[in-house]
Order: sequence, then C-alpha cells, then structure tokens
Amino acid sequence: MRDIKIDLVYLWVDDKDEEWQGKRRFWANKLGVAENSQNNDVVRFRDNGELKYSLRSVEMFAPWINKIFIVTDGQVPEWLDTNHPKIKVVDHKEIIPEEALPVFNSCAIETCIVNIPELSEYFLYANDDTFFSNPVEPDYFFDEELKPIVRLRKQKWSEEELSSNLYLRSTIYTSKIFCEHFKLQPLSYEPAHCIDAYRKSYFEECRQIFKEEFKKSMHSKFRQEKTVQRYIVSLYMIQQKNCKLVLNPEVYTQNFSEHVENFYASAEAAKNLESEIVMKKPKLLCLNDSESATTEDFQIVQRFFNKYFNQKAEWEKTELKFIEGSENKNCIVFSLNDDYVKFFSAALNSLADNLAPEEKYDVAVLHNGISIQNQRRLKNLISTNLRLFFFSVSDYLSSFTDFDFSVKDYWDISTYFRVFIPIIFKNYEKVLYCDSDIIFNSSIKELFEIDDEGTEIFAVRDSVIYLLEHERFKERIREVKEELGLKNPYDYFNAGVLMFNLNNISDKQEYIARLKKAFSKPLKWQDQDVLNIVFEDKTKFISSVWNMQYHLLFSNRECIGINDNKLMQDFLYSTSNPNIIHYTSPVKPWNNPEVPFAPEFWQSARKTPYYEAILQVMTETLIINTAKETTLYMKCNSSNRIVLWGASLFLENFIKKYNVISNNIIGIIDKNPVKKGKFIGQYEIFAPEDLEKLKPQKIIITIVNSAQIRAQEVREYCKENNINNISIETI
Repeated sequence: MRDIKIDLVYLWVDDKDEEWQGKRRFWANKLGVAENSQNNDVVRFRDNGELKYSLRSVEMFAPWINKIFIVTDGQVPEWLDTNHPKIKVVDHKEIIPEEALPVFNSCAIETCIVNIPELSEYFLYANDDTFFSNPVEPDYFFDEELKPIVRLRKQKWSEEELSSNLYLRSTIYTSKIFCEHFKLQPLSYEPAHCIDAYRKSYFEECRQIFKEEFKKSMHSKFRQEKTVQRYIVSLYMIQQKNCKLVLNPEVYTQNFSEHVENFYASAEAAKNLESEIVMKKPKLLCLNDSESATTEDFQIVQRFFNKYFNQKAEWEKTELKFIEGSENKNCIVFSLNDDYVKFFSAALNSLADNLAPEEKYDVAVLHNGISIQNQRRLKNLISTNLRLFFFSVSDYLSSFTDFDFSVKDYWDISTYFRVFIPIIFKNYEKVLYCDSDIIFNSSIKELFEIDDEGTEIFAVRDSVIYLLEHERFKERIREVKEELGLKNPYDYFNAGVLMFNLNNISDKQEYIARLKKAFSKPLKWQDQDVLNIVFEDKTKFISSVWNMQYHLLFSNRECIGINDNKLMQDFLYSTSNPNIIHYTSPVKPWNNPEVPFAPEFWQSARKTPYYEAILQVMTETLIINTAKETTLYMKCNSSNRIVLWGASLFLENFIKKYNVISNNIIGIIDKNPVKKGKFIGQYEIFAPEDLEKLKPQKIIITIVNSAQIRAQEVREYCKENNINNISIETI
C-alpha cells in the first residue's frame, strides 16, 4: 500500500458533567422528549470509561494511525494530555453550524465529521465502545487502490425488534431514502458495528447529493426515526463502486465460528470475553452498552479492560490526582458503587445524627462511577458539620495494573479502594475508613482522640480469631502463616473500620512497594488480606465497640463464650455497647429484617430519600426467599432419602417456620466441625465425611448465597471420594 496518512475520529461525551446534564434536560423539556425514551435513552450517553481503553488499543495494535480527533461538546477527558501531538480535541462549535447547537444526537454530529480541520482524506471512524483487539494494518481498511473497505451485515428484523428500537427504524429509513434516490430495490444491510473506513471526498459527495436529508439530521437534537445515518455514505460508496464491500457474518453466528474478524458483544455478555478473544483472535471488538447491563456486568468489563488493555498510552496524563486536606485535619472515607448508595445513605445519616456539636469532618466517597443524581441526594443528607465530596479512583485502578483486583461472591471492585488511602490523601492527620454496611451508634470523637503511639493504623481484630481454636479453622491458621506470611493469626484484623494515621505513613513509594508484595500473595479475603500483610506489626488494636461484627450473633454463635479470655470479653461487651455496628456477612438488615441490630439500620434508613427503594429491595428479597422456601418444602416431600447441605440461618428459619417433619430427611451436613452432633429441629448435623454412611439419594444445597458454587464444590467432593449415584440440587 502507498504511504498515506490515516486519521481516526471519535465522538465522546461526559454524561456526568452537570452543565451538560442541565442543557440536555432543558432541551428535552423544551422539545417534549421524555427521559429514557428511545430518543433520549441514558445508554446513548453513558460513559463507562471505554474511551481511555479504546485509545490504548490504538497504540497497542494500530500505532500507524496518524492523528486522533475526539469530538466533544466542550469537554475533555480528565486523564487525557491534550498537548500530545497525535491528539486533537474538537469542539462541536468548530464543525457544526451554530443554529444546530447544542446537539445530543450522535447521528447528527456524524453528519459533520468531515468538517474537522486538518482531517486527512483517509480516515477511520470509531465509537468509544469499539477497540482494536489484535494487530491490524492499514490494508485492513483500504485496499491496494486506496478504496475504503466497507463492512456491513445482512439482516432481517422482526416487527418486535423494529417497534422497540428507534436505531433500527432509522437504519431502514436511511436505506429507503438511498434506494428511492437511485431507484434500487430495498436493501437488507445494517452497519457492522466496527471501526469504519472513509475517504473525506466520498463522504462530501454523498452529503451534497443528500443535502436536505443531511441538514434535517444535523438539526435533530435528539435521535429521530426519519433521519439518515452516516451508514448512507457506505451505501453511496458501494453504489459508486469506489469501495470494496465485505459482508460480516450475522452476530449470532460468531459464537459458532473459530475465527471472527469483528467481534460484537454486549456488556452483559462480557464474562467470557477474554477467552473468546484469545480463541477467535478478532482484529476489531465492539463492546456495546445496553439497557439490561448491570453494575456487576460493568465490573466484569472494567476488569477485562484493565487486564487486556493494560499498557498506559503515551497521551495519558502520568500525574495522579490527590485529595488535599482542608481546615479539617480528619476525614472519614467510604468506598462504594452506584447500586450500594441506597444502603450507604443510612450509614451517612447515622454519622450526621451522632455528631457532637464540636465535631467537624470531611467525608470522602471513593468510587468508580456514582451518578450525579445520587451525589446530589447524598449531599442533601449531611449536616453543616460535614463536608461531603466524591473522588473517582479510576486512574488508580488503571495505573496499578500489576495488582490483581479480582472479585468474588458479593464483593465488587470497590472493596479495593481503601488500599489507596495513604496514597490519595494529602495533609490530613487521620483518615477513618468505614465500610458502607455500618451504622454509627455514637459520636466518633473519642476514636479520633486515641493516641496513635507511632502506629500506622488502628484496627479491630477480625471475628475469625474467636474460631481459630476449632478444628474447622486449622486450615485458616495455615493460610495466614504460610501463604500470607503473617506471624500471629490472632492479630488478623477486620478491614471494615480502619483508622489510618497518615503522619506515620510518610514514604508513599515504600507503601506502594509493600502493597505490590502483598498483592503477589494468594489472597482468600482479598483487600483484607492485603492490608493485614501491609500493616503487620504497624497496627494498634482497639476495642470491638468500634467495629462490632454482628454476624457472630447468628452465624457460628455456638463459639461465643467458649474462649473466656479478654478478646471474647471485649466482643461480648461490644454487642451491648457498640459505637459502630458492622453488618458483616451477606445477611443484611435490608434482606432480613429479623437479624440482630436491624432496628438501628431501619431507624436511620427511614430518614433518607432511599427508604422506599430499600423497602423494595427487602420486599423482593423476601419474595425470593419465600419462593426458595416453597421450592425446598416441595423437594423435602420427595420419596428420596435426602441430606440438606449447609446448616445455614436460612435452613434454621425454614425448619422453625414450617415445623418441617419428614422421615425422608436423614440429616444435615455442614463443614463446620463445631456444629457436628448438634440439631436443627429434629435433624442431626453431620460432617461431610459422614456422607458415605448416610447413603442419601439426593443432596439439597440449603446455602442461599452462591448456591451454584457450593453445589459444584459438593460435586467435586463426591467425585474425589467416589461417592456416586447422588443427585445434587439447589433451591
């Protein structure tokens, strides 16, 4: 191929920008466009941080790109170095006529991309959710005659798809306008959702032929059905025979192909994305957002981004942001995601309710994407004694790529944010970190007044130390000593409430080196293991009243009081006089209102604007649990010999609630040796090694959380021990 300059164009919007949000709401109200309608769907604007990783993919797999133009509404990504010679941020005002501004419709903006000053004759157009996923050369986009290679798909849509998707209807309208002009039969193509190639002169020719349609589209502030898409340029190049047409396979067929050049996936289907890319080796990837994508889906996507596009691009700013101290030398820190805001509001309200008049604190929320609406609602909760602000840790997550931020069960990536506290915060003396599933039951003034004695943190021992004497936890002692390398398992602390004495953690690089070493260990309890390694011998242990871990009151409660020592006495005292109630375990007051200390949570939750939303969560959980109880009740009336696996709180409540008496249930199995020989109702609890002598025909998993994982563990146990012909079911 001849030596040509090929540029790359992106559109980008910061949907969290309050000024932009205000403009969008104003024009939506003015034009009668409903929020979250097909014309104004939040998914069309939602920024999930993809642009940074798409740009990384350019440097990793297409370094021959000449210039990169990023078209925005006066916005600039905070991580982007705009002085880099390869990067140019283009304001809408530079390419779109004033009378058409502002605009909230990517199809309208696309009609004007060839107005970009200095744009090369040969250019690629990419959405921020498209990526180069393997090395690719210019001849993938332009042939030997320098004609663009146009990639489309054959497609037929159902009436249901068309009625629910304005984009598809606009695609059909574009095709209809094109075919009518050139007197062609209707076409059944659709854009291939990949990175598209154009020549500026061909684009301009098409724009002149369909001048009125382009003008109408350009003036559509929000998406409209009867407006043309840039897809019309691809059709024009095909009709003029000045391109090479390549038909991509339909999306559903890619799952049955060994090799796919342009891989299309939705955010909610990204769980196996890395293995798919390794296997299919696509050159281009589209990872499309959708209305049904959940927070968990985005966490999976984020982990994929951090792992696959882990090379920081040269146009990313190298300096990390910090939080500078104010007149308040003490700060309280939480970390959470957008889904957890409703529960956190109760913690925040309880903090404000228990402040002494003289107490004044900064309150920082570390996050990776909390909506502007939720930020505003939380700010309305606080008292004048508190200064609440939000800090995105996305730069830290992408900068520390050699740390394994893996998650499991009910933990998400926000659990790791606390490890950055000694790096992020400047000019504070003490920073109190608290999990979001807590309730303040008193003033915390006394906690800040404890003498640090030169230690780096204050912490409360984890409740696991009350169990280490029992057989079940010998393996945990081995893990702590041999795998984590800690000298004393009885000094293992809970990371849900930690006071960082920042004056005593002065060497940030040395701290980062300690973090790196800790992340290299096999971690069972993730960030908590990391912090125990980092702060070994640098911790002052304080009373359990500052982190009363409530789950011992209903889980493993048979261990309470067995060890009559100072640590147990301290825990028992804390259950009567807790200053901070920590709702450890997956069983929370909002999914089980009968757990200990649930009234304290609900008393605070009632005062928040999220009360009804929390009630809805509880109601839905109760409905689900009722359905599980019904399923279990029916399964227990089977004619098979049944073993129930897991002496859980759910099972205990179920047997008590329904007075379950069945001759077919021959026992309960639990891995905790302390429970062996005890009873729930009339049913004895056995150990897993008793399974062979019990000879059940069916095992029912009665652990509600992670039931499928537990079922797989039981299957593996049976296989390893040659226990056959047993069906294993969940509820």
